Amino acid sequence: MDFETYQKEALRTDRVPAHGDDDVASLIVPMLGLAGETGQLLSEYKKHLRDGEAHRLFKERVSEELGDLMWYVANVASKFGLALDGVAVANLEKTRGRFLSDRAVPDSFDAGLPDGAPFLESMCHLASDDHVRAYLLFCDERPIAYMYCPVRDGVLLYQYVGYDPAYQHGSPGTVLQYLALEQIFAEGKFLYFDFTEGQGQHKEQLATHAALCANICYFRPSWRSFLVLWCHQALDRISRLVVGGLDRLGLKGRIKRFVRTWHWRS
Repeated sequence: MDFETYQKEALRTDRVPAHGDDDVASLIVPMLGLAGETGQLLSEYKKHLRDGEAHRLFKERVSEELGDLMWYVANVASKFGLALDGVAVANLEKTRGRFLSDRAVPDSFDAGLPDGAPFLESMCHLASDDHVRAYLLFCDERPIAYMYCPVRDGVLLYQYVGYDPAYQHGSPGTVLQYLALEQIFAEGKFLYFDFTEGQGQHKEQLATHAALCANICYFRPSWRSFLVLWCHQALDRISRLVVGGLDRLGLKGRIKRFVRTWHWRS
C-alpha cells in the first residue's frame, strides 16, 4: 500500500473530523495521540528489558504501536492539508542531503544525490561559474565516497555526501572530508567551510566553530495557531521527560544500541 492510499483510508476512520480551520478538538486529539502512542511504544520496550525472551509478543506489540503512530501521523497531515507521500519524500531528501554520515548506511553509493535533469543542469551551471567543488575518493580505481559542495557568497557549503556501504568499516566519508579540507585550505579561495545545520560526529571532529541556528515562524492569532504551539511545547516537554527518565535509569544507551541493531537486522 502506498502513502496516498493509506492516508485516504485512514481518514475514513477519523472519529473527530475537522469542522473548519479552527476546530481545536479535531487537531488536538491526533497530536495527543502521537504522544500517547510513543509512550506505549516505550512501555513495550520496558517490558522487553524486564522480561527478555518471556515477552514473546514484543515484535507484534511494537508493530501495533508503530501502526497506531502511522495513523495519527496521517491524520495530522490530513488536518493540515499535507500529502503524506510528499512529507516522506521531503524528509528523505533532507536527511540524506544534510545528515548522512559514516554511521548511516545509504541504499547505494549515490543514494544521497538528487535524481533528474534539474540537478544535473544546476551542477553544470555552478561548475561553469566556478561555484562548486566536488570530491571523489577511490580505492583500487573504484569510487567509494563523494562530497558535493556548492559555493554561496564565498562560503563552501557541505551539501551532499555519501559512500559505498561495502567500505563503511574504513570510514571513507570522514577520510574524504579530511583530504578535501586539506585541498580547500591549500586553495585559499573560500572564506569558510559551512557544515550546515545538524549534528554529527564528523562535524564535531573537523569543525572549528559552531553557530546557533533557529527557524522563526510567525503565526496569525487563532485557536489553531495556539493549539499548534501548545502541542509542540507539550510534546517537547514529554520528550525531555522521557529521555531524562531513561538516562537516569541507565537505559538510554541500551535503547540506542537496540534500535541500531534492529535497524541493521531488518
